[in-house]
Amino acid sequence: HARNKPGIFYTYTMFDCIVSLTSWKGRINHPDLPKVLFSIINQKTKYNCHIVFVLSLEEFPNKEQDLPQLILDIIDYSKIEIIWTQDNLKAYKKLYPVQKLYPNIPIMTTDDDIILNSDIVETYMNEYTKNPKNILTEIGHSLNKYCRSVGFTFRMFRLFPPHSLFELDSSYFVKYFNKNDDDAYMAVLAWIKHTNIKSMRTNKAHEIQNNDYKSTALRNQYKKQSPDKCGMNLVNALKKEGKI
Repeated sequence: HARNKPGIFYTYTMFDCIVSLTSWKGRINHPDLPKVLFSIINQKTKYNCHIVFVLSLEEFPNKEQDLPQLILDIIDYSKIEIIWTQDNLKAYKKLYPVQKLYPNIPIMTTDDDIILNSDIVETYMNEYTKNPKNILTEIGHSLNKYCRSVGFTFRMFRLFPPHSLFELDSSYFVKYFNKNDDDAYMAVLAWIKHTNIKSMRTNKAHEIQNNDYKSTALRNQYKKQSPDKCGMNLVNALKKEGKI
């Protein structure tokens, strides 16, 4: 089946853009996830947009057999491509393996708790065609003290032009960010590559309310590690290695 053949069945020249998201075993059965998927599927746009759903074999070792039937029905009906990954990079896997498969296509990433307006892809792609080198994000946040060097991190909805991030093996994300805060990590990669980040603020991406599990997880995460310190440690290590 097509969904088992990422990058082979689908030829990247077929698409103008990609929208990618991921999820995990703790949320795959959530009643809001179908709404999230349909908000991507129902985009009204002139661009030929391909949707990918990136999942980890660590969490779903039996692949489709571990997914709810409703999610499988939506995937089949909408020709969403599942990309299975061996490494579980948590939220970062919605971008990293997709860039490897489709390196020359703009990739938009969203989250499994975000409902999109039906014209957000059109809006972002129109902006991309005007300024194809800028990373676009719905909301940009400064990285606190380190913002003088790194600039913005981003959340909710993002567009990454081809080759807009400094290319690093994912092991750096694991080592220096402990698989947490992919947005801050990608902001560091954008800064190293001298890529401008534009905050769009379209108000067309809406976080599902009462999302207690995510807000609690983020608070606990920031108690354990600061994205500023992680970013500084990564940059210093890359300088020492002569990569930048």
